[in-house]
Amino acid sequence: MQAPTPDLVTQFTEDVFATEDRFCQRSRCQALIRKGEPCHYVAAYDPTQQGKFVCGACYRWYKKKPATAVRAPVNLPVPDPQDICQSISAAQSQASLNPPAVVVMSGSVAGTGSIGGSPMVNFTPPPPPVLFPGRLNVYVPSAWNNVQLPAPPVAWAAPSPLMALPPGSSGYSVQHLQYAAQRECWAQMAHCPPPAGTISLEISAVFEAGGKKKNARSNNIGSICEGLKDIDSQSTAYELTSIALRTVVPRIKAYYPSFGWQENEFIVHDTKWVDLMRHSSAQPYFYGDCLNASNRKNSKAVVFKTKQFSLFVIVPEAQWEQFEAFRDKLEPPSPEPTHS
Repeated sequence: MQAPTPDLVTQFTEDVFATEDRFCQRSRCQALIRKGEPCHYVAAYDPTQQGKFVCGACYRWYKKKPATAVRAPVNLPVPDPQDICQSISAAQSQASLNPPAVVVMSGSVAGTGSIGGSPMVNFTPPPPPVLFPGRLNVYVPSAWNNVQLPAPPVAWAAPSPLMALPPGSSGYSVQHLQYAAQRECWAQMAHCPPPAGTISLEISAVFEAGGKKKNARSNNIGSICEGLKDIDSQSTAYELTSIALRTVVPRIKAYYPSFGWQENEFIVHDTKWVDLMRHSSAQPYFYGDCLNASNRKNSKAVVFKTKQFSLFVIVPEAQWEQFEAFRDKLEPPSPEPTHS
């Protein structure tokens, strides 16, 4: 039976010196190792037994002892970064798709060789990958190199001849670039069903002037009056205000373009002269006026009947006076009639 032999191991530099006074653990030495002096660790042959901390002289004796085994350092090769990148690419390519190129068959452009109005296409397999001996082989289609995708098109926009397709996209047209925008547009329409009840609006542009502030119809601005139908009856006061301003403000600006209209001062009223811009309720504004009692006998149910409502976009008195002063400066006064 072979006798157990010590085993020399590598220590960190700070562990080679004693941190406090101690004795050499070799039974024949037991010399005092003072703090800061060399103190080496020698492992036992049996891994279940604890090693020894010995002095420098005993450590040199163990190194010269024939039965002492020294662990050979293991020098692992440093991996090549290029091999790592290729390995990652190979692992990722196993879960990705390599679509074949699409090539239009001859005669399909002019309307021939098509079925049901759709051009016939021929799928050609990709070329075989180039083999590199001693390295991982990762195939990347040539059409995927330096591909610059165009900006997403606007929904319902007509395809522009300037919109370019990525390289290697033969068999596709510029209409295919509209797919993402059209899909998003139709998805939004699918989640926004049409309203259950609609109303009509009559929107007029008026101005405040002296004692005629509430006589709205006599203060029309250039006969501006717009009618809208199919307005959601569940619209709130804020939504109705937005509709009225979006409809009439461009007409007011077109009425006298050279004047600097302050549209942020415009207000919106209904026929009862309620300021919709100060009506902060989230409830439908006109929906309750469209509910009527049912004509059925002994029925307490209510039914919805569409109606037309009037709204007024009002230019405040101060701004209207500024407009009149501005107009008087630009337009010469009309001559007074002469009497014969």
